[in-house]
Amino acid sequence: DSRIYLFRDGSLDQVTADHTFVQRLVDSGRITQEEAAVHPRRSVLMRVLGDVDSSPEIDTAILDTQPGDRWLLCSDGLSSYVSDDKIAAVLSTFSGAKDAANRLVRESLDQGAPDNVTVVVVDVGDNADSASNPPLTVGSAALPLTYEADSARRALRLPTLLLHPLKSTQHADSHFEPESEEYFDELILEDKRRAIRRRITWLVGIALIIAAIVVALVFAYRWTQMHYYVGANGETVAIYQGVQQNLGPISLHSVYQQTSIKMTDLNPYTRSTVEDTISADNLDDARAIIERLAASANG
Repeated sequence: DSRIYLFRDGSLDQVTADHTFVQRLVDSGRITQEEAAVHPRRSVLMRVLGDVDSSPEIDTAILDTQPGDRWLLCSDGLSSYVSDDKIAAVLSTFSGAKDAANRLVRESLDQGAPDNVTVVVVDVGDNADSASNPPLTVGSAALPLTYEADSARRALRLPTLLLHPLKSTQHADSHFEPESEEYFDELILEDKRRAIRRRITWLVGIALIIAAIVVALVFAYRWTQMHYYVGANGETVAIYQGVQQNLGPISLHSVYQQTSIKMTDLNPYTRSTVEDTISADNLDDARAIIERLAASANG
């Protein structure tokens, strides 16, 4: 999962190929680079150096270089958290290899990378300059073994971690899986099964939400139908069931009982009251209101 980049004439190119499961998916056209960045198996390595595989397949190549080239060797602590555009910007801004390497490490840590961020920047000069430069010890051999409590540094990085766009898909520790077509196909099949389970989970969740909304609407409608009021229905008085509201095209009230009381038989004040509707506590109360209106009309 480490990489080698070549920065030449303002352009950054990745020289090595990632020996990861997601890179195999990208190479086969199954996913994009953007999808690989957040894939749940992005930390699965298909090749490693060490005692896991006694005879790993090693990629070797002879590459041409020229004065002015800048080579970058880095672990996934840099490439997984800092974009290629940002890396290119740093390499073009800092003229010194050491300053560029330090800046790239700082960029990685600021973006929430783990502590194992390794960056080596090598500048290619002309033959005369190369011959006059003394050899340098680099890497872990150049630094004494010291212990530094990282709680303070992690505390300072906490706001950045909270705001990082990939905080919900934290970079898991890399681990090795054997590179074989059978195992590769097995991983793809397992990912498909996981994707199907996720889709089913989403569909079930959406169905439950829709069902909850429907149940809530049914109960709300039933609640409205437990109310009654008295109002005018054309030229006569009627008892209405529901509430005097509409929910879009849906009417929440209807005529429950039509009476023979004419609006013209009521005095002006009572007629105005009926036109504005008279709320009733229940159906019996609505019928009592009708009896009083009938008595008023006959009187």
